Amino acid sequence: SKQVSLPSDTIPPATITTLAIATSTLTSITLNWIASGDDGNIGAATSYDIRYATSTITEDTWNFAMQATGEFEPKQAGSAETFIVTSLQPGTTYYFAIKAADDNGLWSGLSNIGSGNTFMVGSISVISTPSGARIYLDSIDTGSVTTHTFTNISPSTHTIKLTLSGYEDWYGTATVIAGSTTYIYATLTQVTQ
Repeated sequence: SKQVSLPSDTIPPATITTLAIATSTLTSITLNWIASGDDGNIGAATSYDIRYATSTITEDTWNFAMQATGEFEPKQAGSAETFIVTSLQPGTTYYFAIKAADDNGLWSGLSNIGSGNTFMVGSISVISTPSGARIYLDSIDTGSVTTHTFTNISPSTHTIKLTLSGYEDWYGTATVIAGSTTYIYATLTQVTQ
């Protein structure tokens, strides 16, 4: 059988432009993107390098970003990919980027940057509530419960409303402070209907 010599591979995988945050937990963020190929957007690349940092990633800062562990072999070009980055800090904004390599060691360009926040655990305590008042937190009736625990404090500002016999409302806001786990709102503004 005659050997056909193929031209050497000089085409790197196409740059990924579809990186997005899918979901977050306290310590992980799930990424989604569409696979590029071995040569541009044809075939399958050989490996991924997924990195993250707490500030945006550029070609200049790529080498300083943390590399994720457990990266898998890329699927065929055009396939949907999902990867979970774990061991993250709660209540933190992270930036993510990916490069893909082919079997000749040619690397794609830096992907678009995806960013997202991990969740944070905390509680908001409403103090000095009138006897018999009902507490609404972000429009949810919590009854007479004065402390509400969040597993996802986002957005950082929450609206508190007290109703007493349906006639008077006290309004207030509780603001989340990063790094703290308890948020107390002491003073509600009384509004007489």
